[in-house]
Amino acid sequence: MKNRTLVSAMCLFLAFLAVFVEAATAQNSKLATVNSNFISSTRSGTMSVAQVNQLIRKKFGNSVSPTAQALDLYKVNYRSQDERNRPVVLSGLVVLPRGGAPNGLVIFNHGTIVNSAFAPSRFTGKSNDSDAQMATLAFASGGYAVAMPDYLGLGDNKGAHPYPLGAINSRSAVDIIEPARALAKRQNTEVGSRLFVSGY
Repeated sequence: MKNRTLVSAMCLFLAFLAVFVEAATAQNSKLATVNSNFISSTRSGTMSVAQVNQLIRKKFGNSVSPTAQALDLYKVNYRSQDERNRPVVLSGLVVLPRGGAPNGLVIFNHGTIVNSAFAPSRFTGKSNDSDAQMATLAFASGGYAVAMPDYLGLGDNKGAHPYPLGAINSRSAVDIIEPARALAKRQNTEVGSRLFVSGY
């Protein structure tokens, strides 16, 4: 009788513990979602294998190897901060190779832009000689996922662009890392753990 009572008590305790752990896990997941920088994504274009290789030959000749992967392009919106540490919403481009990006994630920081039409998030796969196009061809075609911030004041953000403030522009780059990986996960695209930074 005593053993049955002990077993019943243990079962009740374990059931309570399971409910507690499940509730705590759900709460942590909810908090992680709330605290995420990732707001939204829209697929803005695709590039077929033939299209990518045609542009590679045109822009790089034989210095870049042909790819066997098509590319999906996404405009992302994410949270960051401006020069006064105020919350802002920024935009950028994430390029995911179909079939995965085992080599990791490249953060590419574009150079001077005088026409917002050349911001990375505006690149849809059609040739426009932008930094975004060149980075897509150079990195995404080689098995890397690529994330490119538009920066404050470019793309969807209508604030002033702090052109010479590297610390502010680099924050835009840091804050796009988590949204890029979150997007890849949503699209069931495996991205290697390595992180690379390139550009200006």
